[in-house]
Amino acid sequence: MTRALVALVAIGASLALARAAQAQVSLGLLAGASYSRPIGGAEEIQSGTTGPVVGGSLRVWGTQRVSLQSELLFVRKGFTFAMPTTGGVGSESVQVDYLEVPVMVRLHIPTGRRVLAHVFAGPSFATRLRCDVELAGPRATTSGVCDGSGKQIAGPFQEVNPLSLGLMGGGGGSVALGERQIQLDLRYGMGLTKVSSGSSARHSTIMLVASFEFGMNDQ
Repeated sequence: MTRALVALVAIGASLALARAAQAQVSLGLLAGASYSRPIGGAEEIQSGTTGPVVGGSLRVWGTQRVSLQSELLFVRKGFTFAMPTTGGVGSESVQVDYLEVPVMVRLHIPTGRRVLAHVFAGPSFATRLRCDVELAGPRATTSGVCDGSGKQIAGPFQEVNPLSLGLMGGGGGSVALGERQIQLDLRYGMGLTKVSSGSSARHSTIMLVASFEFGMNDQ
């Protein structure tokens, strides 16, 4: 909760500074879906996880072609991997909810009177909100948590790291409706830090996100 409040205060401060400087500012609402599957680990990954993406955005325009966009996103990531158990090989599923804050430079490419294409890239910071784990063996299924708050299940993801650093980039298009825009983005997020101290795996996530954006400088 403390980290979430810090993120909200940081975005609020950015908005106040931008307004004070009379920069063109836009706010947006985002929703979409993600598919995550880790990379770089020694585990035998059986499947990835599909989850929701919801949140908001703050964009400050530097010029007509370049802007700085920060977002506050709820993102679900996870995967299932093969796990030896008593009586044979089972599978362990890990599901992690994150509060993610990407900060990206965005380049706008005019393609028509009302249509714009854009590309963006930048760092992304995430804090773990919740982490659940389920171990399915030949004889029984056991559930627990991987955030250190309750019953843990021994394994490489016994406790998922509370903080994550990564890169995010992608592109999309938007249609202008006066001072408002409807946008659709395809983006990729790559983790730079390990999911947990017990594995070298890092998050790898594809997101399809739609958004509705409106200017704060409307008269």
